[in-house]
Amino acid sequence: MRTESLFLTLAILGSGLVAGVFLAFSTFVMRALNHLPPAQAVQSMQNINVTVITPLFMIALFGTGLLCACLGYGIYRGTIGLGSQPVALVLFATWWAQSPSPCFAMCL
Repeated sequence: MRTESLFLTLAILGSGLVAGVFLAFSTFVMRALNHLPPAQAVQSMQNINVTVITPLFMIALFGTGLLCACLGYGIYRGTIGLGSQPVALVLFATWWAQSPSPCFAMCL
């Protein structure tokens, strides 16, 4: 397997993993927190925020985004021969969706 194909496979798998985490969090974790009294919900969310900061999660979250951005840029510039500019656009969109700024914007 070529290195580019390996990186693309890792980007696809990482994006799916991150999407699954976001889906799980938004569909049942937030709903479960909504059933708690406000003080308990705040304490639970603070515990989640402390617990989630692990090397594995940070690598999956930010590493996947960075990998998508690098692959998208390489495809766009023509230095990586994995596809065309629409593929690069999809990878850039994936990176943007995984970066913290749109996540914060969706929460507002």
